[in-house]
Amino acid sequence: MYQALRPILSLLLLLGFSLPAPSQAAPVTFKTSYGSMAFTFPQGWFANPEDHPYDLQCLSRDERMNTGVFVFLKTDLAETTTPRDIYLRQIEDMRSKRSGFKLVEAEQRLEQGRRSFTSVVYAGKKNLSRYFYRFTLIEFLDDPDQFAVALQVALPGDWAKSKPVLEAITLSAQAPAP
Repeated sequence: MYQALRPILSLLLLLGFSLPAPSQAAPVTFKTSYGSMAFTFPQGWFANPEDHPYDLQCLSRDERMNTGVFVFLKTDLAETTTPRDIYLRQIEDMRSKRSGFKLVEAEQRLEQGRRSFTSVVYAGKKNLSRYFYRFTLIEFLDDPDQFAVALQVALPGDWAKSKPVLEAITLSAQAPAP
């Protein structure tokens, strides 16, 4: 059968058409409930339908990873409060709720386009399980009045494959036009 399709496939390739690779799946985009920021997730991720404190929380298909996003407007904060203060407060809040909370990856800062990302990874125990917690402060240089803090959770044994997925999610952050 492949021999019969070969001329058709050759013609399609010649005309610039290509077939998607079976492993490449279309990503999905979700918007936050506050601030209307958008984040792109791999196919299969879904918005958490349960009550949660985030402006957006999405889970991977197998629920071994998740991303929660808090959106903030500077106009809602005290004049002396900075985005970094909020980021550090989120880390301290998690530290107070987990045992054995320890630094895994030192803080890193990245500027990409008109966005700034500050991330750090900690490990902590909840009940009988251990998790990695990746915190990212997302700032928009074109719109300094809004920012987000993402908290991403993954299992330590999956970290090598989870980390690039979680990084791609935070790097996909888009703010609405000011």
